[in-house]
Amino acid sequence: MRYLGMLLLAAFAVLPSEGQEFGVAPSHIAESPAELLKYPEKWRPVWESLALFKIYDAQLSGKTWAKPVEPKLLVTFLQKTGLRLGVEYGDRFGHFREDAGRRVAEDILRVIQPIYEAGGTVSSLHFDGAVVRMLSGVRSGPNGDSGEGRFDLKTAAHVVADVFAHIRRSRPEIRIGLIVNIMNYDWSATVPGALGRWTAESGVYYQEVLAAVCAELKKNGDRLDFLEVDAPFNYYELKKSPTTGKPFHGDRLLRTIRDWCRVHDVAFHLVVNCEPREPFGDYPPAMSPEEAAAGATRYRQGGLAYLAALEQAAIRPDLILFQSWYRAPARNLPLSDPDSFIGTVQCCLQSPALLSVPPRH
Repeated sequence: MRYLGMLLLAAFAVLPSEGQEFGVAPSHIAESPAELLKYPEKWRPVWESLALFKIYDAQLSGKTWAKPVEPKLLVTFLQKTGLRLGVEYGDRFGHFREDAGRRVAEDILRVIQPIYEAGGTVSSLHFDGAVVRMLSGVRSGPNGDSGEGRFDLKTAAHVVADVFAHIRRSRPEIRIGLIVNIMNYDWSATVPGALGRWTAESGVYYQEVLAAVCAELKKNGDRLDFLEVDAPFNYYELKKSPTTGKPFHGDRLLRTIRDWCRVHDVAFHLVVNCEPREPFGDYPPAMSPEEAAAGATRYRQGGLAYLAALEQAAIRPDLILFQSWYRAPARNLPLSDPDSFIGTVQCCLQSPALLSVPPRH
Protein backbone atom coordinates (compact mmCIF):
# COMPACT_ATOMS: atom_id res chain seq x y z
CA MET A 1 0.00 0.00 0.00
CA ARG A 2 1.37 3.36 -1.03
CA TYR A 3 0.57 6.74 0.53
CA LEU A 4 1.42 10.38 -0.07
CA GLY A 5 4.60 11.45 1.67
CA MET A 6 2.92 13.89 4.02
CA LEU A 7 -0.42 12.27 4.69
CA LEU A 8 -1.81 14.91 7.00
CA LEU A 9 -1.20 17.67 4.49
CA ALA A 10 -2.57 15.87 1.45
CA ALA A 11 -5.86 17.20 0.20
CA PHE A 12 -6.95 13.81 -1.04
CA ALA A 13 -5.51 11.63 1.70
CA VAL A 14 -7.46 8.48 2.46
CA LEU A 15 -7.15 6.63 5.74
CA PRO A 16 -7.85 2.92 5.29
CA SER A 17 -8.87 0.80 8.24
CA GLU A 18 -6.53 -1.61 9.96
CA GLY A 19 -6.01 -4.54 7.61
CA GLN A 20 -8.28 -3.14 4.88
CA GLU A 21 -7.06 -2.51 1.35
CA PHE A 22 -8.56 -0.99 -1.80
CA GLY A 23 -8.29 -1.85 -5.45
CA VAL A 24 -9.67 -0.80 -8.83
CA ALA A 25 -10.71 -2.66 -11.96
CA PRO A 26 -11.80 -0.34 -14.78
CA SER A 27 -14.38 -1.63 -17.23
CA HIS A 28 -13.15 -3.72 -20.15
CA ILE A 29 -15.99 -2.56 -22.41
CA ALA A 30 -15.99 1.19 -21.75
CA GLU A 31 -12.95 3.41 -22.36
CA SER A 32 -9.51 1.93 -22.94
CA PRO A 33 -7.35 1.96 -19.79
CA ALA A 34 -4.35 3.19 -21.81
CA GLU A 35 -4.52 6.76 -20.47
CA LEU A 36 -4.57 5.49 -16.87
CA LEU A 37 -1.48 3.41 -17.54
CA LYS A 38 0.43 5.99 -19.60
CA TYR A 39 -0.20 8.94 -17.29
CA PRO A 40 -0.39 7.79 -13.67
CA GLU A 41 0.31 11.36 -12.55
CA LYS A 42 -3.22 12.26 -13.71
CA TRP A 43 -4.72 10.16 -10.94
CA ARG A 44 -1.97 9.92 -8.35
CA PRO A 45 -4.23 10.94 -5.42
CA VAL A 46 -6.27 7.80 -6.05
CA TRP A 47 -3.68 5.14 -6.83
CA GLU A 48 -1.55 6.14 -3.86
CA SER A 49 -4.38 4.86 -1.67
CA LEU A 50 -4.71 1.57 -3.54
CA ALA A 51 -3.09 -1.83 -3.26
CA LEU A 52 -4.42 -3.62 -6.36
CA PHE A 53 -5.03 -2.93 -10.04
CA LYS A 54 -7.13 -5.66 -11.67
CA ILE A 55 -7.70 -6.39 -15.34
CA TYR A 56 -9.80 -8.93 -17.23
CA ASP A 57 -8.36 -11.94 -19.06
CA ALA A 58 -10.19 -10.79 -22.21
CA GLN A 59 -7.93 -7.71 -22.27
CA LEU A 60 -4.87 -9.92 -22.66
CA SER A 61 -6.25 -12.67 -24.89
CA GLY A 62 -7.21 -10.69 -27.99
CA LYS A 63 -10.98 -10.67 -27.56
CA THR A 64 -12.21 -8.08 -30.04
CA TRP A 65 -15.08 -6.95 -27.79
CA ALA A 66 -12.75 -6.00 -24.92
CA LYS A 67 -10.43 -3.00 -24.67
CA PRO A 68 -6.91 -4.47 -24.82
CA VAL A 69 -4.15 -3.90 -22.30
CA GLU A 70 -0.59 -3.62 -23.63
CA PRO A 71 1.58 -5.75 -21.29
CA LYS A 72 4.70 -3.58 -21.36
CA LEU A 73 2.72 -0.43 -20.67
CA LEU A 74 0.92 -2.18 -17.82
CA VAL A 75 4.15 -3.45 -16.28
CA THR A 76 5.76 -0.01 -16.49
CA PHE A 77 2.72 1.45 -14.73
CA LEU A 78 2.89 -1.18 -11.99
CA GLN A 79 6.58 -0.52 -11.45
CA LYS A 80 5.94 3.23 -11.12
CA THR A 81 3.04 2.88 -8.73
CA GLY A 82 3.99 -0.22 -6.74
CA LEU A 83 0.50 -1.66 -7.18
CA ARG A 84 -0.11 -5.40 -7.29
CA LEU A 85 -1.69 -6.88 -10.40
CA GLY A 86 -4.80 -9.04 -10.32
CA VAL A 87 -6.19 -10.86 -13.36
CA GLU A 88 -9.84 -11.93 -13.51
CA TYR A 89 -10.36 -15.15 -15.43
CA GLY A 90 -13.45 -17.16 -16.31
CA ASP A 91 -13.12 -17.82 -20.02
CA ARG A 92 -12.64 -21.58 -20.37
CA PHE A 93 -14.33 -23.00 -17.28
CA GLY A 94 -17.14 -25.20 -18.53
CA HIS A 95 -15.70 -25.67 -22.02
CA PHE A 96 -13.88 -28.97 -21.46
CA ARG A 97 -15.06 -32.36 -20.33
CA GLU A 98 -11.85 -34.38 -20.47
CA ASP A 99 -8.80 -33.29 -18.48
CA ALA A 100 -10.58 -30.00 -17.81
CA GLY A 101 -8.37 -28.80 -14.94
CA ARG A 102 -5.13 -29.06 -16.85
CA ARG A 103 -6.58 -27.50 -20.00
CA VAL A 104 -8.05 -24.51 -18.16
CA ALA A 105 -4.79 -23.99 -16.25
CA GLU A 106 -2.79 -24.07 -19.47
CA ASP A 107 -5.07 -21.42 -20.95
CA ILE A 108 -4.65 -19.22 -17.86
CA LEU A 109 -0.86 -19.53 -17.98
CA ARG A 110 -0.89 -18.71 -21.70
CA VAL A 111 -3.02 -15.61 -21.10
CA ILE A 112 -0.77 -14.19 -18.35
CA GLN A 113 2.56 -15.15 -19.92
CA PRO A 114 2.96 -11.78 -21.74
CA ILE A 115 2.99 -10.04 -18.34
CA TYR A 116 6.02 -12.07 -17.31
CA GLU A 117 7.70 -11.60 -20.69
CA ALA A 118 7.32 -7.84 -20.17
CA GLY A 119 9.15 -8.08 -16.85
CA GLY A 120 6.14 -8.10 -14.53
CA THR A 121 4.36 -10.54 -12.26
CA VAL A 122 0.77 -11.43 -11.48
CA SER A 123 -0.07 -11.15 -7.80
CA SER A 124 -3.53 -12.75 -7.85
CA LEU A 125 -5.86 -14.73 -10.08
CA HIS A 126 -9.58 -14.14 -9.60
CA PHE A 127 -11.67 -17.05 -10.96
CA ASP A 128 -15.02 -15.69 -12.09
CA GLY A 129 -17.90 -18.14 -11.65
CA ALA A 130 -15.60 -21.15 -11.95
CA VAL A 131 -18.11 -23.62 -10.48
CA VAL A 132 -21.35 -22.26 -11.94
CA ARG A 133 -19.87 -22.40 -15.44
CA MET A 134 -19.49 -26.17 -14.98
CA LEU A 135 -22.45 -27.01 -12.74
CA SER A 136 -25.13 -29.33 -14.08
CA GLY A 137 -28.64 -27.92 -14.22
CA VAL A 138 -27.69 -24.26 -14.51
CA ARG A 139 -29.31 -22.75 -17.59
CA SER A 140 -28.87 -19.05 -16.84
CA GLY A 141 -25.16 -19.13 -16.04
CA PRO A 142 -22.50 -17.14 -17.87
CA ASN A 143 -21.82 -19.96 -20.37
CA GLY A 144 -25.50 -20.52 -21.11
CA ASP A 145 -26.94 -23.97 -21.62
CA SER A 146 -24.17 -25.22 -23.90
CA GLY A 147 -24.50 -28.82 -22.71
CA GLU A 148 -20.71 -29.09 -22.58
CA GLY A 149 -18.56 -29.45 -19.49
CA ARG A 150 -21.54 -29.90 -17.15
CA PHE A 151 -20.65 -31.74 -13.96
CA ASP A 152 -22.08 -32.58 -10.58
CA LEU A 153 -20.80 -30.45 -7.71
CA LYS A 154 -18.07 -32.84 -6.55
CA THR A 155 -16.63 -33.14 -10.06
CA ALA A 156 -16.78 -29.39 -10.68
CA ALA A 157 -15.01 -28.78 -7.35
CA HIS A 158 -12.36 -31.33 -8.30
CA VAL A 159 -11.74 -29.51 -11.59
CA VAL A 160 -11.32 -26.19 -9.77
CA ALA A 161 -8.85 -27.75 -7.32
CA ASP A 162 -6.96 -29.28 -10.24
CA VAL A 163 -6.65 -25.83 -11.86
CA PHE A 164 -5.25 -24.51 -8.58
CA ALA A 165 -2.72 -27.36 -8.46
CA HIS A 166 -1.42 -26.76 -11.98
CA ILE A 167 -1.11 -23.01 -11.40
CA ARG A 168 0.68 -23.54 -8.05
CA ARG A 169 3.28 -25.75 -9.72
CA SER A 170 4.03 -23.19 -12.43
CA ARG A 171 3.50 -19.90 -10.57
CA PRO A 172 3.59 -20.58 -6.81
CA GLU A 173 3.78 -16.85 -6.03
CA ILE A 174 0.22 -16.20 -7.28
CA ARG A 175 -2.66 -16.00 -4.81
CA ILE A 176 -5.82 -17.63 -6.17
CA GLY A 177 -9.42 -16.95 -5.20
CA LEU A 178 -12.99 -17.35 -6.37
CA ILE A 179 -15.39 -14.65 -7.52
CA VAL A 180 -19.03 -15.36 -6.81
CA ASN A 181 -22.06 -13.53 -8.12
CA ILE A 182 -23.76 -14.28 -4.83
CA MET A 183 -27.11 -12.73 -5.69
CA ASN A 184 -27.72 -15.48 -8.26
CA TYR A 185 -27.18 -18.15 -5.59
CA ASP A 186 -28.77 -18.75 -2.22
CA TRP A 187 -26.09 -19.05 0.46
CA SER A 188 -28.21 -21.55 2.37
CA ALA A 189 -31.84 -22.42 2.95
CA THR A 190 -32.10 -19.65 5.53
CA VAL A 191 -29.81 -17.04 3.93
CA PRO A 192 -31.00 -16.40 0.36
CA GLY A 193 -29.50 -14.30 -2.37
CA ALA A 194 -31.61 -11.63 -4.00
CA LEU A 195 -32.37 -13.79 -7.06
CA GLY A 196 -31.30 -17.34 -6.19
CA ARG A 197 -31.80 -18.65 -9.72
CA TRP A 198 -28.61 -20.77 -9.84
CA THR A 199 -29.57 -22.55 -6.63
CA ALA A 200 -33.10 -23.09 -7.94
CA GLU A 201 -31.75 -24.55 -11.19
CA SER A 202 -28.98 -26.72 -9.72
CA GLY A 203 -30.28 -27.49 -6.24
CA VAL A 204 -26.91 -26.33 -4.86
CA TYR A 205 -26.37 -23.65 -2.19
CA TYR A 206 -23.21 -21.60 -2.38
CA GLN A 207 -22.21 -22.70 1.11
CA GLU A 208 -22.11 -26.21 -0.37
CA VAL A 209 -20.01 -25.00 -3.30
CA LEU A 210 -17.37 -23.63 -0.94
CA ALA A 211 -17.42 -26.76 1.21
CA ALA A 212 -16.88 -28.94 -1.86
CA VAL A 213 -14.10 -26.76 -3.30
CA CYS A 214 -12.29 -26.47 0.03
CA ALA A 215 -12.51 -30.24 0.56
CA GLU A 216 -10.93 -30.90 -2.86
CA LEU A 217 -8.24 -28.29 -2.24
CA LYS A 218 -7.44 -29.85 1.14
CA LYS A 219 -6.80 -33.20 -0.56
CA ASN A 220 -3.99 -31.47 -2.45
CA GLY A 221 -2.64 -29.71 0.64
CA ASP A 222 -3.99 -26.49 -0.85
CA ARG A 223 -6.40 -23.79 0.24
CA LEU A 224 -8.54 -20.91 -1.00
CA ASP A 225 -6.69 -17.60 -0.65
CA PHE A 226 -9.67 -15.26 -0.97
CA LEU A 227 -13.36 -15.08 -1.80
CA GLU A 228 -14.42 -12.10 -3.92
CA VAL A 229 -18.10 -11.22 -3.71
CA ASP A 230 -19.92 -9.64 -6.63
CA ALA A 231 -23.10 -8.10 -5.18
CA PRO A 232 -24.01 -4.76 -6.82
CA PHE A 233 -25.78 -2.22 -4.64
CA ASN A 234 -28.97 -2.48 -6.72
CA TYR A 235 -29.44 -5.96 -5.27
CA TYR A 236 -27.95 -5.39 -1.82
CA GLU A 237 -30.57 -2.72 -1.08
CA LEU A 238 -33.57 -4.88 -2.04
CA LYS A 239 -36.04 -5.76 0.71
CA LYS A 240 -37.52 -8.75 -1.07
CA SER A 241 -36.52 -11.00 -3.94
CA PRO A 242 -37.96 -9.99 -7.33
CA THR A 243 -37.91 -13.67 -8.35
CA THR A 244 -39.37 -15.36 -5.26
CA GLY A 245 -41.04 -12.52 -3.37
CA LYS A 246 -39.33 -13.68 -0.18
CA PRO A 247 -37.79 -11.16 2.26
CA PHE A 248 -34.16 -10.38 1.52
CA HIS A 249 -31.50 -8.85 3.74
CA GLY A 250 -28.29 -7.86 1.97
CA ASP A 251 -26.49 -7.07 5.21
CA ARG A 252 -27.28 -10.49 6.64
CA LEU A 253 -26.00 -12.19 3.49
CA LEU A 254 -22.68 -10.32 3.49
CA ARG A 255 -22.17 -10.76 7.24
CA THR A 256 -22.70 -14.50 6.83
CA ILE A 257 -20.07 -14.63 4.10
CA ARG A 258 -17.69 -12.48 6.13
CA ASP A 259 -18.07 -14.80 9.09
CA TRP A 260 -17.44 -17.86 6.92
CA CYS A 261 -14.25 -16.25 5.61
CA ARG A 262 -13.04 -15.51 9.13
CA VAL A 263 -13.68 -19.07 10.33
CA HIS A 264 -11.84 -20.52 7.33
CA ASP A 265 -9.01 -17.96 7.27
CA VAL A 266 -9.95 -16.79 3.78
CA ALA A 267 -9.60 -13.12 2.83
CA PHE A 268 -12.96 -11.45 2.17
CA HIS A 269 -13.02 -9.22 -0.93
CA LEU A 270 -16.10 -7.20 -1.85
CA VAL A 271 -16.77 -5.51 -5.18
CA VAL A 272 -18.39 -2.13 -4.54
CA ASN A 273 -20.36 -0.97 -7.55
CA CYS A 274 -23.87 -0.33 -8.81
CA GLU A 275 -25.55 -1.22 -12.06
CA PRO A 276 -25.90 2.05 -13.99
CA ARG A 277 -29.34 1.54 -15.46
CA GLU A 278 -32.46 2.00 -13.34
CA PRO A 279 -33.56 -0.23 -11.74
CA PHE A 280 -31.11 -2.93 -12.94
CA GLY A 281 -28.64 -3.62 -15.71
CA ASP A 282 -26.39 -1.75 -18.11
CA TYR A 283 -27.01 0.41 -21.16
CA PRO A 284 -26.59 -0.94 -24.72
CA PRO A 285 -23.54 -0.06 -26.84
CA ALA A 286 -25.50 2.65 -28.65
CA MET A 287 -26.50 4.49 -25.47
CA SER A 288 -27.18 8.19 -25.85
CA PRO A 289 -25.05 10.89 -24.16
CA GLU A 290 -27.93 11.46 -21.75
CA GLU A 291 -28.03 7.76 -20.85
CA ALA A 292 -24.26 7.69 -20.38
CA ALA A 293 -24.44 10.68 -18.03
CA ALA A 294 -27.36 9.26 -16.06
CA GLY A 295 -25.62 5.88 -15.81
CA ALA A 296 -22.38 7.36 -14.52
CA THR A 297 -24.25 9.36 -11.87
CA ARG A 298 -26.23 6.30 -10.79
CA TYR A 299 -23.00 4.26 -10.58
CA ARG A 300 -21.39 6.90 -8.32
CA GLN A 301 -24.42 7.46 -6.11
CA GLY A 302 -24.93 3.73 -5.67
CA GLY A 303 -21.29 3.18 -4.74
CA LEU A 304 -21.40 5.90 -2.10
CA ALA A 305 -24.67 4.57 -0.68
CA TYR A 306 -23.15 1.09 -0.59
CA LEU A 307 -20.19 2.24 1.49
CA ALA A 308 -22.53 4.02 3.92
CA ALA A 309 -24.69 0.90 4.24
CA LEU A 310 -21.64 -1.31 4.85
CA GLU A 311 -20.38 1.01 7.56
CA GLN A 312 -23.78 1.07 9.24
CA ALA A 313 -23.92 -2.74 9.11
CA ALA A 314 -20.35 -3.01 10.47
CA ILE A 315 -19.24 -4.99 7.42
CA ARG A 316 -15.59 -4.28 6.73
CA PRO A 317 -14.05 -6.42 3.95
CA ASP A 318 -10.34 -7.16 3.83
CA LEU A 319 -10.31 -5.59 0.37
CA ILE A 320 -12.83 -3.28 -1.26
CA LEU A 321 -12.59 -3.45 -5.03
CA PHE A 322 -14.06 -0.59 -7.03
CA GLN A 323 -14.82 -2.41 -10.25
CA SER A 324 -16.85 -1.82 -13.38
CA TRP A 325 -17.92 -4.24 -16.10
CA TYR A 326 -20.41 -1.72 -17.46
CA ARG A 327 -20.50 0.81 -20.32
CA ALA A 328 -21.16 3.59 -17.83
CA PRO A 329 -19.13 5.32 -16.53
CA ALA A 330 -17.98 5.68 -20.11
CA ARG A 331 -14.74 7.53 -19.25
CA ASN A 332 -11.96 6.66 -16.82
CA LEU A 333 -10.70 10.25 -16.42
CA PRO A 334 -10.47 13.15 -15.64
CA LEU A 335 -10.04 12.90 -11.92
CA SER A 336 -11.87 16.22 -11.54
CA ASP A 337 -15.07 14.74 -12.96
CA PRO A 338 -16.88 12.88 -10.16
CA ASP A 339 -18.77 10.86 -12.77
CA SER A 340 -15.67 9.46 -14.47
CA PHE A 341 -14.68 6.02 -13.19
CA ILE A 342 -11.60 7.27 -11.33
CA GLY A 343 -13.46 10.41 -10.22
CA THR A 344 -16.09 8.14 -8.68
CA VAL A 345 -13.41 6.08 -6.96
CA GLN A 346 -11.97 9.26 -5.48
CA CYS A 347 -15.41 10.26 -4.19
CA CYS A 348 -15.78 6.84 -2.60
CA LEU A 349 -12.36 6.96 -0.98
CA GLN A 350 -13.22 10.35 0.48
CA SER A 351 -16.64 9.26 1.73
CA PRO A 352 -17.37 9.61 5.46
CA ALA A 353 -17.88 5.85 5.65
CA LEU A 354 -14.17 5.33 4.92
CA LEU A 355 -12.69 8.50 6.39
CA SER A 356 -14.31 7.74 9.75
CA VAL A 357 -12.26 4.59 10.31
CA PRO A 358 -8.87 4.92 12.05
CA PRO A 359 -5.71 4.92 9.90
CA ARG A 360 -3.52 1.87 9.52
CA HIS A 361 -0.41 2.08 11.71
